Order: sequence, then C-alpha cells, then structure tokens
Amino acid sequence: MAWEFGSRYRVKVAMGQVLLKVTPNTKTKLVEVMCKVSSGPMAGRRVPFTGYLNSPQNAARTRQDLINMGWRGRSWGDWSGLHGGREFEVAVMGDERSGNTFPRAAFPRPIRVVNTDHAIKETELEALNAELGDFEQLDAISEAQAYDAAAEDVPF
Repeated sequence: MAWEFGSRYRVKVAMGQVLLKVTPNTKTKLVEVMCKVSSGPMAGRRVPFTGYLNSPQNAARTRQDLINMGWRGRSWGDWSGLHGGREFEVAVMGDERSGNTFPRAAFPRPIRVVNTDHAIKETELEALNAELGDFEQLDAISEAQAYDAAAEDVPF
C-alpha cells in the first residue's frame, strides 16, 4: 500500500529512534525522529520527522513540534517523554530527491480528546430541550438567519 501524501496518520515515536545529527555537506544541525504508524492500513510503517536547528526560529518550531509529540525534555539530547508510547498525528508529505519521492512526517499535533468532566447528565436533557425549544422552532430561526445573511450579501 502506498502513502497518501498530505493525509494525516496516527503515529508513535519508534523506541530508540531519536537522534541529533549534522548534515555532512552543509553542517546543518537537526533532530530526526522515526515515527511508527500505530493504526489503520499503514500500521507498522515508519516515516521520519526532521526538525531543523539552523536558526532560532527553526529551533523554536522544532521544539514545539517535539512537545506536540510528547517531549518534556529541558535540553537538546534529553528526550524525556518521547518514548512513552504517546500517540499523536502527523501529515505525511512527499519529498522529491533524485527523481524519487520519499515520505516524511510533518506538522505533528496531539490527538485531542473530549473532556467529559462537565457533560450534561441524562437527567438534565429534558430541561435543556424545554429551554431551547423544539427543533421546528430552531429550524425556523436558522432559516431566518440564512435569509438575513443572504439579504446583506451585496455584490460590489
């Protein structure tokens, strides 16, 4: 199965796969993290994430990306939190080199979960429905708002 470039995948950091590197030709400092797809049809496949440290702006972006992966380190080389099995999402992009396309992970972000601490209880639903009115009434309000918005949309 082939990567769908631009699609998001759930991944975890592969154990022992975080490395500070320097490129041989340009001497660019970078962090490379090997991510392993944790679910779906690509489960088990690996895709590298590269964060650059060649400027303060790139280092700040790389730091935020690592935090989104679960990093709690306080210095480069301290990879605390990255190997805890925390799942996060990345977009897999295609990098073209020498006529070939290679996958790379980009834009890591934590997986959000719904906080259920203050969820409305089943016993409160009747009061909520009474307070907000029935759906026929809400439909009428929505239609009126749509009509008002269309009337205000004047072409220039």
